[in-house]
Amino acid sequence: MPPYRRVAAVLRERIEAGELLPGDQVPSITRLSEEFGISRGTARRVLVTLRDEGVITITPGWGSFVAES
Repeated sequence: MPPYRRVAAVLRERIEAGELLPGDQVPSITRLSEEFGISRGTARRVLVTLRDEGVITITPGWGSFVAES
C-alpha cells in the first residue's frame, strides 16, 4: 500500500472512531510529515485524497477540517 493511502486510512479511522469530529482541524502537512515520517508532498497528497473523498475540506490560509456529515 502506498504511504499516502496508509496515512489517509489512519486519518479516516480517527475520524470514524470519533477522535476527530466534524469541524475539527486535521493535522497540517508539516505535522503529518513529522508524525508519519513522510515527505511534505506525500502529506499533501493525503489531504487531497481525503478531500476528494469528501472526508475533509481544505480552506486555503486556514487549514484542513473534518467535513460535516
